[in-house]
Amino acid sequence: MRLSLCLTCLCYLMLCSSAQGWTIHKEAQNALDKVTQRKFIDARRMADQALAHEPGIVARYVLSLVQSEAEGNLPRALFLIRQAKSRLLGLEAVDALTEQGRNWHRKILAHELGILGHLDRREEQLAVIDQYDAVHT
Repeated sequence: MRLSLCLTCLCYLMLCSSAQGWTIHKEAQNALDKVTQRKFIDARRMADQALAHEPGIVARYVLSLVQSEAEGNLPRALFLIRQAKSRLLGLEAVDALTEQGRNWHRKILAHELGILGHLDRREEQLAVIDQYDAVHT
């Protein structure tokens, strides 16, 4: 019950999040727009181009979405989303996240939670929920 409620809340927060604050590379933003439109081939190409110029949070998030949603490669998607999370936390301290950082942290945790659910890794899911609770409640 707790897991279901937390998953629902995280998905809602992910949909309500906005991207304002630190600068997002133009190609990464275009890739994010394409993945939102479910144009995964274009999104992957643009995110790969963004990574060639500036390895960043948004490009890895997009690639993780492409891996999980279009290609079904959940282990690779998990690896990429965890890289995005570590890069975000490398830029901003978890206890001093900007509004932009908080929004991206929510998105990343929600996506990681979904991947872990598909992989049936319940203990790791609970750890992600605890991370969310520690920062966002």
